[in-house]
Amino acid sequence: MPPRHARREYKKMTTWGLFKAQVIGPNGPWKGLKEVEFTTLEWVD
Repeated sequence: MPPRHARREYKKMTTWGLFKAQVIGPNGPWKGLKEVEFTTLEWVD
C-alpha cells in the first residue's frame, strides 16, 4: 500500500482531472475569472 501522502496526492489529482474534464474543457472559452468561479461553485454544489 502506498504511503498516506501519496494516496492523498492521487485523490487530489483525480479530482482535479475530473473537474477539468467535466467543467473547464467543455464549457470554455471563459470570459473571465468570475465565470470560472461561479461555474466551479455550481459543480461543487
